[in-house]
Amino acid sequence: MSELSMGATMHSSEASPEMRHIRVLENRLDKTMIKYNEAQSIRKTYEAIVRRLKEERMGFDNQLAGIERTLKAKERDYEELLLLSHDAYHAKEMAQAELHRFEQGVMEERNQRDKEVQEKKALVEQRVEMNKRLEMRERMQRQQQQEIESNQKREARDLPAVDQGGSPGDVAEEEQKIQLFIHAFNQIKEATGVNDPNEIIQKFLTQDDTQKNLTQLTKDNHSTIEKLQEERRDLRSKVEELKFSNGGGGARRQAIDDFETHLGEATEKCERNRGKYERLARMLIDVKAGISHLAEKLQPIKLDGEVTQPMEMSDETVEEVLQECEKKISKLLGLTARFEEVSEHQRQIDEERYEEKLMMRSQSEARIKLTDKEEDNEDDDDFEEEMDEDVFSRKQAIQNSEQILEKHQTKNRQKGKGKKKD
Repeated sequence: MSELSMGATMHSSEASPEMRHIRVLENRLDKTMIKYNEAQSIRKTYEAIVRRLKEERMGFDNQLAGIERTLKAKERDYEELLLLSHDAYHAKEMAQAELHRFEQGVMEERNQRDKEVQEKKALVEQRVEMNKRLEMRERMQRQQQQEIESNQKREARDLPAVDQGGSPGDVAEEEQKIQLFIHAFNQIKEATGVNDPNEIIQKFLTQDDTQKNLTQLTKDNHSTIEKLQEERRDLRSKVEELKFSNGGGGARRQAIDDFETHLGEATEKCERNRGKYERLARMLIDVKAGISHLAEKLQPIKLDGEVTQPMEMSDETVEEVLQECEKKISKLLGLTARFEEVSEHQRQIDEERYEEKLMMRSQSEARIKLTDKEEDNEDDDDFEEEMDEDVFSRKQAIQNSEQILEKHQTKNRQKGKGKKKD
């Protein structure tokens, strides 16, 4: 009994080696329980991911087949539309070229007709002006002839008076008038090109017939112009009809090459979109799994007015679950703000536990995202920027975990040195 009491006394002392050993074992047990809980949480997360993948696998093949059928139908429609586009473009080019040639011919013909009409008009105006001048000259000639005859009669009556000593000024005046008449008659001959007075008179008499002929020629030219304009309108309507009726047989080979090029581009784009869809689906699964895990961790925390039944995690309730988690975290922060005075030893233990938890979580996240990295390496260049962002976040997580591990090891070494000193 004395030995047992002595042993009980020795064991009850807190400074005894047995009690220190017991505390070390208790700390190890706590750490082991923490790691066990973390392993159980990770297992649940992976089980949820597996269930989600199985659910999506059941309907993914049908969705993919439907998308492929739709893509093939769209490719056929695209090929047909591209053929129609090339045919229409070729027909448009041919019609525009024909219209350009026709308009050029019509323009040249119109210019020629306008030129002829202007020449005819100028000729008619010249003839009319000439007729007016000839009529005026004829009237002046008749007046001059009448004046000459009257002067001759007057001279015949006045001749005896001149012989008897008449004035020589009257004779000089009469000679000047005769010279004027002769000069006017010469101008008329030069204008008509005829020397015979009878032919000059005949030309003046035929001016009316010439004017009538020119007028009739002008009317005929106007009718011809109207007929040509009507033909031009008919040809233009035919050209408009040919725009959509002619085929582009000469560009078939080029069209086929273009179709093959567009088909290759469309196939490549489809592959890029498929890779993007798969990557986004994986990211969505990771996000939902993380939110579900966070909700399970915060499930013991109850909000004001919250029902006992937890909210079911689904595609429609992701946002609501995330909002609920945010409220619970805010509540936890408010509750823990009152416990500011904590012992140094307890704070150190909490920090070690938190750093171990962060290290395990960072390693698990790095492991999951490294798998994503290996799968994402097959994506196209269109997603390089997003992949670089993911790789940067992974590297940063790995660096953070390494820093935490190094800090943890440094603290353990410091603890070991302190125990040795004791």
